[in-house]
Amino acid sequence: MIPLLFIIAYKLNKVLQYCKDVGRTKTDVLRELIRTLKEKKKPS
Repeated sequence: MIPLLFIIAYKLNKVLQYCKDVGRTKTDVLRELIRTLKEKKKPS
């Protein structure tokens, strides 16, 4: 089984590399990701 910290470090590295490749800040990239997430509708 892969340790959780290894997975987190791997994912963080991918985000950091993406930011470097596109020339954007981590904050900008994460804000865009959050905006694109679909909100779950609350049951009425």
